[in-house]
Amino acid sequence: MKNAVMDDTEDTSSFRVSKLQNASCAEEEILSLQKLRHSLTSLDDERTLGESDCETEWLQRSFEEVANPFPRSSPENCALVQEDLDEFTFYLLERRFGWSEFTSNIEDGHSLAEEHSDRGGFPGSVCIQDESKFKGKLNELLDEFLKWYLAQAKLSVALLKSFKFAVSKAHNMPVVRNQTFVHIMDWLKHACSINGINSKVFPLVMDVLTAGITDIWSAIRNTCVAKLSKFVEVFTLSQVEEFYNNLVQLCFEKETSWQAKEGAVMCMAAIVCQFLWCGTGGDGSKSKLEEPQYMLKFGTTVLAALPEFIMSSVHSVLFSLLHHPQLSIREHATKAMSAILSRCEFEVALLSFQEVINRLCQGTQENSNCHDQITGFNELPHHAVFRQHFKFIKAHEAAGLLGVCIFLIKHIPFGYLLPKWPLYFSTLNLYLMHPASTVRQATSVAFKYLGESQGSYFLTFHPKYLLICKSNSCISRPPFLTAFKDGAY
Repeated sequence: MKNAVMDDTEDTSSFRVSKLQNASCAEEEILSLQKLRHSLTSLDDERTLGESDCETEWLQRSFEEVANPFPRSSPENCALVQEDLDEFTFYLLERRFGWSEFTSNIEDGHSLAEEHSDRGGFPGSVCIQDESKFKGKLNELLDEFLKWYLAQAKLSVALLKSFKFAVSKAHNMPVVRNQTFVHIMDWLKHACSINGINSKVFPLVMDVLTAGITDIWSAIRNTCVAKLSKFVEVFTLSQVEEFYNNLVQLCFEKETSWQAKEGAVMCMAAIVCQFLWCGTGGDGSKSKLEEPQYMLKFGTTVLAALPEFIMSSVHSVLFSLLHHPQLSIREHATKAMSAILSRCEFEVALLSFQEVINRLCQGTQENSNCHDQITGFNELPHHAVFRQHFKFIKAHEAAGLLGVCIFLIKHIPFGYLLPKWPLYFSTLNLYLMHPASTVRQATSVAFKYLGESQGSYFLTFHPKYLLICKSNSCISRPPFLTAFKDGAY
């Protein structure tokens, strides 16, 4: 009986390549798929289970997120060689979601078929336009086989390679490629939640994830990052470190496209957000009270602080991305840095705020650094505008730094800003005079949050600094500094 089943499986694998790929019409495809479906269903019927086995299977299925239409078999077991599995996986996805990759044109059907063939599509995808009556039945069969893929609880190398092949072959089919990644991410979530990720297959998983995160189409990047956030917590810390460092390396490389950098930094932010604050238990004894009351939790792992590979990325890559010309990259870099700083000790956030101010003060001091002790108003950063050759930093760099500054202002108690308040206030006042309106608006938001977070204390303490800075700014102001009127005042 077992040999008969294997023979039937071999016949099934053989016809899958020969008949499905070369079908001249949708009706032939449907007959071939029905034959395959029947052979997979017969495997279930031929195996008899005992009472205990039936009960175990029933309980297992009740907790499965995806019902497996062919639980006795798996796609990789039905294929004789990897090439067969690759082609069948691409066939299912291209045939199911390739309808919208081209426009039906009866008068120019020949050139349409050639164009679709050049993209790697199957002949039947064009013929089906004239056989719409078969579309519903064909989609129903294709959906059943795709559900079979999604129900696989094991992260097998063969199946991962077949999905990777489908992504590569759909490089000119954005809709098919998008749906391929949707199915990959859903399958990974299902399989990882059951068995985790074996270290042997993790490099291949990382390759597939990286391909989706760095895809040229933003819809695919957003989908992959959003779905990854739902199961990245099943990674071990060593796997997270390997994956995170790979993303950092993508941001370092000069030849990396801006789309890939955007996806990488977006994924970095998503990973950091999975480190959640949690309270630690205690018995109320003195020794317990002296310990930290809050810890960070990643999955089931509890940590005292963020791992060093995440903290090091702040200076190694995120600060540099804050002045990237692409707005979306700056925004995601700001989110990533904000996510990291919100999960750090307060002292780290304060030091980061001072570093942001130092970067904003570049070029404002002729003979001293902006972090030196402030001795008088003549050394304040906003006085730099009176120098003939002073130049502001580029608008996109200033906007990125101010984005982080705004986040930190919201989270740092105002009392910790008082020791160097003249420096901080003067720096913000300087950027109210920036020629770029986006920078002036960002600075105004910073002042807004200063006022909202500190309330009446801010308003009663700062009028003298406000009047001094404003009066000094209005004296002999260069023509381009009329932009100051567009600021918070």
